[in-house]
Amino acid sequence: MMDMLILGLLVAGLLLELVIIKGVKRTSRQPIFAAAFTLLILAFSTSSIVAKHLSLASLLLLPLLFVHIVILARLAESKVHPKELYSRSLRSYLISTFGVGLVLSYVFLLDDKFAVSYFTIVIVQCIGAAAFCGSVLVSRYMYRYRREKIKSESLELPTVSVCIPARNETQDLPECIESVLASTYPKLEIIVLDDCSHDKTPDIIKKYAHAGVRFVNGKEPRSDWLPKNAAYDRLADEALGDILIFIGVDVRLKPQSVTELVMQLGDDQMLSVLPARPARSESAIFIQPIRYWWELGLGRFATKRPPVLSTCWAIRAEAMRSFGGFDSLKKAIEPEAVLAHAMHQQKAYAFLVSNQQVGVFSVKAPADQYKTALRMRYAQLRRKPEMVAAVTFIEAMFFIAPFVVLMLLVNQSASITSLVISTITIVLLVVANATVHRLSMRMLWPVGLLNVPLLVVVDWFLLARSLYAYEFGKVIWKERNICLPLFEVEKSLPKV
Repeated sequence: MMDMLILGLLVAGLLLELVIIKGVKRTSRQPIFAAAFTLLILAFSTSSIVAKHLSLASLLLLPLLFVHIVILARLAESKVHPKELYSRSLRSYLISTFGVGLVLSYVFLLDDKFAVSYFTIVIVQCIGAAAFCGSVLVSRYMYRYRREKIKSESLELPTVSVCIPARNETQDLPECIESVLASTYPKLEIIVLDDCSHDKTPDIIKKYAHAGVRFVNGKEPRSDWLPKNAAYDRLADEALGDILIFIGVDVRLKPQSVTELVMQLGDDQMLSVLPARPARSESAIFIQPIRYWWELGLGRFATKRPPVLSTCWAIRAEAMRSFGGFDSLKKAIEPEAVLAHAMHQQKAYAFLVSNQQVGVFSVKAPADQYKTALRMRYAQLRRKPEMVAAVTFIEAMFFIAPFVVLMLLVNQSASITSLVISTITIVLLVVANATVHRLSMRMLWPVGLLNVPLLVVVDWFLLARSLYAYEFGKVIWKERNICLPLFEVEKSLPKV
């Protein structure tokens, strides 16, 4: 009887939430009290079910409850246009409510008959660890440096424009420019855009004019453009090279780097590089690996979404023009990812893990990496709270739970088979994590042998912080709130 009352209360809360979502289209009033009341109903009923039927299955209700909390808070905040608010909230509601229905069906109908054993969990975790480890190792092999794809003697060297957007970068900019100026590539132009800096950045750029660096004076972007994309667009318009190489001011190149990038691009239209880190710049051991895990640990080589990084990437100018330039990418938080997806569809995209021969390094400080993570993490999940819940569950299940399960198995004197499989799972995770660390770190990579659970906890924090910033606060990048262009409402196209 009590179960039926709690279930009825949960259904009532879900229906009330749907009514609030539907009401968004009809009124701009913020349903703060209704949202708060609905949240109390959902939280009470969900926690009651979990407490009374505590199991691995019932615990899945907690991340689903988190999605509903975000939806209700989003409705109360009313930060975006009503139509956008309605569509995004309804989608998240339907997905999470369907998940709630599946979990409840299992908890009340099947959990007693088909209870999940420790051995089953161990097997599933081992399969998952093997998949993640295999993805990292295969990616490492596929995207390794290869001796010149095309011999330089066999082709006419294309002209190259190295494009550097800079905003308030007095500390890193001189060393970045000097590393590019040291290039031995014969057909090279260097363009640096001052993106409306408030410090001495313009003076630094102009100081290198005698060495051939071209200064471009940036303008404040229009309200419907993300600032970085507007800077890319201006640089692309100014560039004269056949190949455009975009780098951040935290990038350092060796004299042969431009030549190597051109050779590695080969016949492809676009190339993205995973940079190494010099020994003096390996302090971000808990932030940078998360970014690399995202690109290398998900088997992207077998999907339509290839790995891509914004640190250093090259594209042929003709391909950029045929795509329509950056006008179609003005609101893309990862414009290079959109381009990589398009080029990958044409089988004209390449990804490269830098090494000493390629000589592409990143010296981005931990504070800047943290800001980048806040800007990218929720955006990588397409700003969907249900995706955050899913990633959180997967990380808990496959990256933290194996360590907990092994301790439980040892404590309970479980079978040798279970202990061996559980140990293999952890070894696979450690090998994959150490490999990811080794890609960018020469001295501190052994930390990857120890920090798997801590890395997940850091990622949870970054996910939660990034979600909160996008949904309820501000995402400040280079002193600009990048949320404003994302929430700008486009005019509808005329009817024909």
